[in-house]
Amino acid sequence: MDIYSLADVGCKNDHGGILDETVMKPMIQGMNEISSGKLIFGVTLHEDRKPVVNEYHTELVEDVNECNSTGVVVNPGSHLTGDLAFFAHVLGQEGFEGWWYNFCKGYHPNWQVKGFKFDTWMMAALKAQHELNLNKQLTEANRMGVKSATELKDGTIVIFPELHGLLGIGNQLVKYFFNRMDLHIWSIQKDEQLLWESIPQNEVLLEEERTNKQIRVNLEDGGKKLKVQKIEFKRLKKLLS
Repeated sequence: MDIYSLADVGCKNDHGGILDETVMKPMIQGMNEISSGKLIFGVTLHEDRKPVVNEYHTELVEDVNECNSTGVVVNPGSHLTGDLAFFAHVLGQEGFEGWWYNFCKGYHPNWQVKGFKFDTWMMAALKAQHELNLNKQLTEANRMGVKSATELKDGTIVIFPELHGLLGIGNQLVKYFFNRMDLHIWSIQKDEQLLWESIPQNEVLLEEERTNKQIRVNLEDGGKKLKVQKIEFKRLKKLLS
């Protein structure tokens, strides 16, 4: 399978409006034409300075009579996937991060319960839900997670970005792991917690004191005074021993 880039859009912030103002319309139009059309790989005979040569050509058409066609007819496929924000924007949906499941009409927390079954979304159903939202001024959960009308037609294969699904499972595993840890770990007392939190600041203060000491030692008479203090310290230490 060959993958080709349609466009490179440079932006500072990831926002659906950027898609609407750049590549969204021609991209969706092209995907619809591919998913509903047919490709004809054919050969045209023509003269090129007397000799007859074969010229290969490819044409995307809405329909073709395969029995009468002199070329090879192929049904092309259109696939949609990508970053979760891009994925939701193209389909006109929202709330994928927790409230709505992307493929069916399941609402949190029902879609997380084993055994629950919901109707799957189709492009026509998404458009119908959007019209219902507008006509009846539906809000919140009654909107079924449909934010806008998608221009994508049935026929494009939608591939959910699995990484985001795994992140959700991973978050639950991490939460379970930490809950299990809490059962076997003694809680830290408040004074001990404050002591640990003060370590970084204490290290900063210690470094400042070291710097100040070095400055005093490097002064013109700082070293002499320090030497006198050391001699006096040794004398007192000898008297006490």
